[in-house]
Amino acid sequence: MSRAVFASVFASLLIACGSAAEDPEPFGPGDVEGGDGGPATLGADAGADARADARDVCEGRADGTYCGERLGGEVGARITCQGAKTQKREVCATGCFVREPGKPEARDDVCANDAVDPCFNDPDGVRCGVEIGGDAKTLFTCVGKRTAKREACKDGCYSASDPKAPDACASDAVDPCFNDADGTYCGNAIGGPAGQLYRCAGKRTASVEACGAPGCIEEPGARADICNGVLSCANVQWWNVPLTYGPYMSSGGWWDTDLLVRANTPVVLRHASKLDKTGVYGWGYMPEFTDQATGKRFRMLHLRPSAQNATDVGRIYPAGFVVGISGGDTADTGLPRYSTGAHLCIQTLELWRTVFPDVKDSCKP
Repeated sequence: MSRAVFASVFASLLIACGSAAEDPEPFGPGDVEGGDGGPATLGADAGADARADARDVCEGRADGTYCGERLGGEVGARITCQGAKTQKREVCATGCFVREPGKPEARDDVCANDAVDPCFNDPDGVRCGVEIGGDAKTLFTCVGKRTAKREACKDGCYSASDPKAPDACASDAVDPCFNDADGTYCGNAIGGPAGQLYRCAGKRTASVEACGAPGCIEEPGARADICNGVLSCANVQWWNVPLTYGPYMSSGGWWDTDLLVRANTPVVLRHASKLDKTGVYGWGYMPEFTDQATGKRFRMLHLRPSAQNATDVGRIYPAGFVVGISGGDTADTGLPRYSTGAHLCIQTLELWRTVFPDVKDSCKP
């Protein structure tokens, strides 16, 4: 090759290489290697996202006040829309209350409080209004922070002591003490089971005692009820002991019967008996009773005035109650004018064995 031809070829190669190295677009316009959508496309998407973020939550909404969560906005906020734009934003300290859940166009939502719905801040359950900021005589069923049901309680609402237990409208079935003053009552007197003695405090049952077979005694007036007693085998059943005199008719239409009872013997009641009258006379302490099991009246004579155990007239004393101590052997129990020695005198308005049949009563040691 001649020197002139070589120079010409070398110059051509330099021109070709220089053009390739300086080409600013090695690919076609808008093409990206491996697929569509180059930098121009990515830039357009970012702009669309920015516009979406800036969109007013009230866009497309009717005028009104909405909880933020219904607009896709801040939970707990209250937003007022006007002309499809946000006019006011308020943060509700206790949360926002949707007036009509399930209806996206419902308007005028409010900040939550007890006046709006007592259940707004409470877990699901059945609660007395007084426990959750509602009416004290209304029972609320709360579901999803809303009142699912409300019931008027004519006798008041009963709050369960266990916070996990449902409350209820007050009734005897809920607690026999709910409508009673503090005190002690037989169950059947306050709507509870018979044979149970209830101690009520603050409209609730403080304790319950089973009275057993003897049953419960409903005392008249404001007196506390009591369980009936049981005869103790340690005490003399004077209605079964031998007679020392009588029966004979004494003054006032009373039958007088003298019994073989030694001095200083505890004198008990055979059955629960109401005290009708009491006093101390020339013949000693004399209480007068009406037997609650038989309805028969009787009185005890020659008891020691120093041991007057039954003095509350109108009270019913239980079976086995020690009324007093026998005498007849001292001046203050009738000796010698009304008594010739130690014994117990029982007076009845009917014949002795009509009022006190000769029966050995069961007793407990």
